Amino acid sequence: MKINLKKTVSLLAALSMLLILCSCNFSFKKMPKLPSMNFTSDAQINYKTYDVMSCKITSEQDGPLNIEVTKPALLAGLTVVCQDDSCTIKYGSLSYDADTQKYPQLAFGNILKQAVESAKENPDYSQTDDGNWSIHTTVNGSDVWMVLDGETYYPLSLKVPSEELEITFTNFTETDKTK
Repeated sequence: MKINLKKTVSLLAALSMLLILCSCNFSFKKMPKLPSMNFTSDAQINYKTYDVMSCKITSEQDGPLNIEVTKPALLAGLTVVCQDDSCTIKYGSLSYDADTQKYPQLAFGNILKQAVESAKENPDYSQTDDGNWSIHTTVNGSDVWMVLDGETYYPLSLKVPSEELEITFTNFTETDKTK
């Protein structure tokens, strides 16, 4: 009788361990952490009917997003400063406060900033076959897709299909928060 009881207890213990192990998920995935909005990056921007525009983007967490155009040569030196829902266009000593309702083509800077903030609040992550991360979120009812590097979690691209906006990032660097 003692042998049957020992076998039963051993069998129950083994079965319990098996159930515990089966209920655990062994593929512990590290979820990406989006970088702060304190950064500089080079970018290629395709927006609506505009051809590729090269620029340098500088952003501060609670400050403006600066987009300095580097190509095409005709627009080199032009800077678009976006904060909240406004944009200011600067070229040399000239400055123009643009209404993004009248000039929606300037809204891409605000879309970029809103997309990153929205992705932080409501992320839908999935890992791609190449080890990068794909994030889906929405901004003002529009789908936004971001791809993050699998190791650094820095943005590689951002797409807003309904706005015909595509941004490809290179040389992404987080900056000091005290600047």
